[in-house]
Parts: sequence; C-alpha cells; structure tokens
Amino acid sequence: LQALYHTRPFREIVYNIPDQPSTDQPSKTQIGNALKTVFVNLNFGNFDGNGVVPALSSVVDTRELVRSFGWDDEIDAFQMHDVQEFTRVLLDALEKSLADGQG
Repeated sequence: LQALYHTRPFREIVYNIPDQPSTDQPSKTQIGNALKTVFVNLNFGNFDGNGVVPALSSVVDTRELVRSFGWDDEIDAFQMHDVQEFTRVLLDALEKSLADGQG
C-alpha cells in the first residue's frame, strides 16, 4: 500500500474517486472509498469520527479496506498474503469498481 501511495499518479486517481454512501456491509464496490480513506490517513494521520486527528500515528487502520476485499477481519486478514497476489486483488477490485462507476 505504501508503494502505491507514493506513486503520485496512482494516488491522484484514488483521491479523485467519487465518494459512495457507506452501507452496513462493505463490499468490493466500496474499495475506492476504503482505499481513499487509507491514503488520506497515510497523508494526514488517522481521523476520529469528527474529522479530528488526535495525534499522528505510525499505524494506519486498514480494516475497512480489508473488509472491502470481502476478507474476514479475523481469518483472511491475518493470513500471509503474497504482495503480488494482494496487489492483483486490490487493482482488479478497484478496476471493477471504477468501471461500474461505483467508486
């Protein structure tokens, strides 16, 4: 994620993904929102619910992004995933999301 975040053209594409209303069940169609949240938090720090940054942290919460992949927080997220496989899943889901116009 950090390598993609530091790729400026990719980061600008992510920042320009239209916001979609959130639902109780995150899905692959919401991957754009989740990725944008991670990138914003990498840039500015983790926001609380009121948009306030309590303190910059070296850890960024990726649970929303993990759920947008359809992975279970407690099982799939803690399995070792190959970087290439993770990137493929991320880019495929993001491409599908953008093609569907669902951010």
